[in-house]
Amino acid sequence: SIVIDLEIMNEGWNTLKDQTDFTLYNNAISSYIINKSYTLGYHKNDILLLNQRLSTLQNEKDYRRNELSKIGEEIARLWTLLRIPTIDRENFQLSFKMNLSFETLNKGYNELDRLQTIRQTSLKKVITMIRYDILKLWEEVAIDDEIHRRNEFIDYYKDIDTLDDSSVEEHESYFNKLKGRVDELRPILNKISRREAVVKERIELEHIQLNPERLIARGPNAREERKREEGMTVRVKNLDKITKEILSQIVIWEDQHGPFIFAGERYAERVIKQEENYIEIRDSLRNARKKKDLPKQESINLKSSLNKRTGSTITSSYNYNNTSNSTKSKDISMDISIASLSINDENYLSSQRISTESDDTEYTSITEIRERPSSATVVKSQYL
Repeated sequence: SIVIDLEIMNEGWNTLKDQTDFTLYNNAISSYIINKSYTLGYHKNDILLLNQRLSTLQNEKDYRRNELSKIGEEIARLWTLLRIPTIDRENFQLSFKMNLSFETLNKGYNELDRLQTIRQTSLKKVITMIRYDILKLWEEVAIDDEIHRRNEFIDYYKDIDTLDDSSVEEHESYFNKLKGRVDELRPILNKISRREAVVKERIELEHIQLNPERLIARGPNAREERKREEGMTVRVKNLDKITKEILSQIVIWEDQHGPFIFAGERYAERVIKQEENYIEIRDSLRNARKKKDLPKQESINLKSSLNKRTGSTITSSYNYNNTSNSTKSKDISMDISIASLSINDENYLSSQRISTESDDTEYTSITEIRERPSSATVVKSQYL
């Protein structure tokens, strides 16, 4: 069984590194396996040497199994470290049989030598790739300022030309440590990522809702924008709920590991700052909108007042001249023209200034329009 596991019958006994000459017993074992015939004697010395041979074969089997396990782990580590393509890994695995043969052992040694050579010649490339992975993890946990990153791993900022082979292990060690932290925090980080996006949307939504014309806009783009706004509104309404869930999880995490730092600050403090910033922006936008709408409202009120004044002037003029049928048409036309000139004046208030007649009676210009006889009436009275 052991001989078969070691593929000795296919590879030969010379693949074993024996300290004792077991040639006679090797041949006897081979003969027994092939011909099923026992060629040795039954002397005590023969039995003793056979047991010794069995012990050496068992030791060789254990050695090969342990060696293949260590080589396999190192190969897998270097594959990951050196970013070896998947196709190259698969080709290697298909190049040998999964057994304890000397050929399998040599295949492992050769692949390990190849990877170590790549490691030495591609040091800069390897470190650059590890730094890229470190950077992605930093971005995930919002370690985005240089001071914080230097405190985390100063070797990240060292000139790559000054680094040696040990730097690969240092970079790899920090990467594995950081990855472990990120994997542990990922459930919270995923929620924080979604919340941070909604925080930005909340401010954007304030800008969008300042434009009332969006509600009467038509067309496919308008529908899409409206749909997007509705989605943002729903997410913003759920912001408080998400925030409470995150802070509750952070409290539990901090009880076990200490302060939860995100983007260089405790996340609970970050939430407070975000709320204060949002309120400031919201109030600023709304106050600016009120100031912008105030002149429009005053203009609407002024136009409404002018329309009322115009209507009353025309009515009074018509009633006054209703007593004279011969001049009614001319009087109405004259009064309307005078009233229109007065009302459409650039400065309406000047049309209401007070004037004084020779009898010291004060009249407004509007009163004069209503009460002064028309020119046609004056001419007519001179000929009566």
